[in-house]
Amino acid sequence: MGLGNRLNLSLSGKRAIVCGSTNGIGKATADKLAERGAEIILVARDPKKLEKTLHELPDENNQTHITVCADFNSPDELKNRISRLSDPVHILVNNSGGPPGGALIEAKEEEFRLAFERHLICNQILAQEIVPGMKELGFGRIINIISTSVIQVIPGLGVSNTIRGAVANWARTLALELGSFGITVNNVLPGYTDTSRLQSLGETRANEQGISLDDIRSEWTKSVPLGRIGTPEEIASAIAFLASDAAGYINEWSGHTSRWWASRCIMEKITNFINGQYIEPSNGKYLDVFEPATGKVYAQVPASGLADVNRAVEVAQAAFDSWSNTSLVNRTAILNRIAERLQERLDEMADYESRDTGKPISLARSVDIPRAITNFRFFAGYVKSFELETILEGDNSSNRVNRSPLGVVGCISPWNLPLYLFTWKIAPALAVGNCVIAKPSEITPYTAFKFGEICQDAGLPPGVLNIIHGRGDSTGDALVTHHQVKAISFTGGTATGKTIAGKVGRMFKKLSLEMGGKNPAIIFSDCNYGKMLETVVRSSFSNQGQICLCSSRILVQSNIMERFKADFTQKVNDLQVGDPIEETTHFGAVASKVQRDKILDYIQLAEDEGGKVLCGGLSLHLEGRCANGWFIEPTIVEGLGPMCRTNQEEIFGPVVTLIPFEEESEAVEIANSTEYGLSATIWTEDPEKANRVADAVDSGVIWVNCWMVRDLRTPFGGMKKSGFGREGGDDVLRFFTESKNICTG
Repeated sequence: MGLGNRLNLSLSGKRAIVCGSTNGIGKATADKLAERGAEIILVARDPKKLEKTLHELPDENNQTHITVCADFNSPDELKNRISRLSDPVHILVNNSGGPPGGALIEAKEEEFRLAFERHLICNQILAQEIVPGMKELGFGRIINIISTSVIQVIPGLGVSNTIRGAVANWARTLALELGSFGITVNNVLPGYTDTSRLQSLGETRANEQGISLDDIRSEWTKSVPLGRIGTPEEIASAIAFLASDAAGYINEWSGHTSRWWASRCIMEKITNFINGQYIEPSNGKYLDVFEPATGKVYAQVPASGLADVNRAVEVAQAAFDSWSNTSLVNRTAILNRIAERLQERLDEMADYESRDTGKPISLARSVDIPRAITNFRFFAGYVKSFELETILEGDNSSNRVNRSPLGVVGCISPWNLPLYLFTWKIAPALAVGNCVIAKPSEITPYTAFKFGEICQDAGLPPGVLNIIHGRGDSTGDALVTHHQVKAISFTGGTATGKTIAGKVGRMFKKLSLEMGGKNPAIIFSDCNYGKMLETVVRSSFSNQGQICLCSSRILVQSNIMERFKADFTQKVNDLQVGDPIEETTHFGAVASKVQRDKILDYIQLAEDEGGKVLCGGLSLHLEGRCANGWFIEPTIVEGLGPMCRTNQEEIFGPVVTLIPFEEESEAVEIANSTEYGLSATIWTEDPEKANRVADAVDSGVIWVNCWMVRDLRTPFGGMKKSGFGREGGDDVLRFFTESKNICTG
């Protein structure tokens, strides 16, 4: 059953005012709300258009729709007309503010200013008249459609953004005031309103300039604040969700939850989180963010530069003295509140994570977000037992060893487990008193973006955590090479880690690297076969094989190879590949088109090297909304030697190879034959054999008869080209602190 089918989206019995409802998004919204069962009150200035719209509204449930003719340029008239409504109103949608000509495709600066001011005035009047009734009902949905942020190619954006900010601030204040009454307030910022008008104007422009209509649309898309060409119907569907019971407390600014379903339909602009506030990048540049399951852009993320990093470092330095001197009791209390706020928003954050990464919603809900919560709870407790001061008494001296926070540190996290690994670095750094500049992957930035709200709501002081978005070779480089950043903790690819190590080494700052792997699963014939089979399927293909700890080389003792091959292939074929939002999906999309193409290239390489594909091996094209998503069948390959490229290079996707071995020593030799040494799993019921093999295999993390079982007190990291340094427990707390010995004779 799809997510939409599990939510109560009915508006039966609700009355909804839709202001500015005779064309574009306003009309589409009125239609959609009526279709969901609401009684509609149409408010606009043109009586003829009002009547036409009224007659076109759906009335399948015998709703009674009415019209209110009012001029939005006359506040007194609007107030008078709205005050005459006798019955209470549950839903208020304000689409007012546009000029008589409709969408502001080619508006002048003054038109932008007047339009937004008119929108704000209407908001204030409508709220004054409608909110008292909503309070009595204990239910209300206030939705602002700031549709004057439409496509345009003239310099009106400065005014647009300034006044749009004023509308947002008004809405935020109202949301905080009304949240306890069951009333939510949301701003919706669509890309444009009228498809036909844009089509006509685009054709005219194309003819004038002698270029294609697609080029014109591309030019417009780049100039839109939200960076997307959409449709009124898409936006109306999102608004209908925001108007429903299912939306719950979705005040974007109050920190209860957020517009998680609506964001599937509406282009969103992600911003940096600096000094406790959301701000746009100083260079004004953005990158597209794609939903892997659909292959479509759904948001834009800052392409931040040095100026943004400098600003973040500056405020972090300013916050450091206060934060580092905050008592451990108070610091850990804030960390626990962050965990509590994450727990409250678990389902919402899981939906974001699934959308961002393509992983099944069930995985995000059961693994990713719970682990992020655990990261904060664990370090909030564990830091209390960490020895920040040690006294060593000797015959001739007394030594006091202090460990103190470093100052401003940088944390760079990857795209495969976004919030899971983002918080894995941030929590210990904050626990011991550092201030953090965190850079999530630009491919999967959304939960990090929303994490700023969590921190605001939990009372983390401004400047203690700053979240900067952008590409690794620009934003990441500015962070890594900043002289005031005292340490870098990085998780990602080995090639990138090598580059970072070269730059950081010259600067003599602390460095922790957790990088790639080519992890062996070593299966002996004396294993618990049933448990092994179930676990190896999971260790091979969880998160579409995009976990650095996944088993990618399956070493199987020869006397059970044929049995294992048949059973393993059957289990993998049974995995349900599908839309990540479906509860029945086991296997979702890979994280990006680049990653999909890379994986497919490696499958072709495996065949070129003489491998036989036992199952999978192809790109999948699903039906419905996922028709253009980045799906690859889970793939098993046999017949390759241990030293071929397929068995030596990290693929980081749903591809595993089967490699037979005869004896224990051969298994160890094959396991150690790559440049990587992150993790390994060993399957045997012989404890002595398990210990011998575990001691001989060059991997930083070894599981015996299990996988992904983690005690966060233990060190985590890889050998060889899989890592440098260790995370977890005392190791990471030592990394984020500096020791000083004070000797008294």
